[in-house]
Amino acid sequence: MKSIVEAAPAKINLYLDILSKRPDGYHNIVSVMQAVTLSDTVRIKSAPGSGINLSVTGDRAPGGRENLAYRAAELYLRVAGVGYRLDIEIEKVIPAAAGLGGGSSDAAAVLRGLNRMYGRPFSYAGLCKIGLMLGADLPFCIAGGCALVEGIGEKVTPVPVMPGAVILVATPGEGVPTSEAYALLDRTYGNFRKRQPLGNHQKMTAAISAGDIARVSGWMYNIFEDCIITGHPKVAQIKQIMLERGACAAQMSGSGPAVFGIFADNETAISASIVLKDKGISSYTCIPAGPVTI
Repeated sequence: MKSIVEAAPAKINLYLDILSKRPDGYHNIVSVMQAVTLSDTVRIKSAPGSGINLSVTGDRAPGGRENLAYRAAELYLRVAGVGYRLDIEIEKVIPAAAGLGGGSSDAAAVLRGLNRMYGRPFSYAGLCKIGLMLGADLPFCIAGGCALVEGIGEKVTPVPVMPGAVILVATPGEGVPTSEAYALLDRTYGNFRKRQPLGNHQKMTAAISAGDIARVSGWMYNIFEDCIITGHPKVAQIKQIMLERGACAAQMSGSGPAVFGIFADNETAISASIVLKDKGISSYTCIPAGPVTI
């Protein structure tokens, strides 16, 4: 029997804009994503035989084939042409349906883990081809670190990891399915037929490369805030608390409703987390994470 353990880090979107809606229903995006040390743990055991057994502990997430990680394992075995029995256990910490990429990161961890387990038959590019069959954000989740992400998510250009800061991630305790969030955006912006993107992503990557956390904070942007905050007032409440307690900036991640704040030090972040806890809001302190081993 072989076994392997993979970390599955959450991601935050320092910058996220929509360029257009494609005829196939996908959206062309431009985003700067940063992996963080808030992480699920994926344990994989492989033995002679067939079949996949997947179990999930911790935060709510589907088991069995409904879980993207299950489908990642199934697809990997088929594409690699190998037949083994797999037992996969996911220890969830990342809140589900929160805009933190937890499900995609779990699936990416399965692809990386199986690839290492079976002698690395696929390069990063090869794993990305498999990943894109499962979801547009898999290529970033496979690599981790910090990157400019374009297209539907398939174009990943690494940039330096965000300069040292403490990140506080908070969740309102409710989920927003990604498909619903995009549908709201489409209605808000008329399927993006006329809206002009802001085009400030290069300023964000330049600020990161310069190691200037103040400039990073100043160029943060997430288009999903335009339509999600109205229906989820706790998002605005969390942002306000973080900013009042000393965050350099606070923003919703992805399609939400999780919010992250960037703090200069751990003490200030913990102070904000205490206030959030008093309001019944869960939060997690973490730091930027570097690229993972493929």
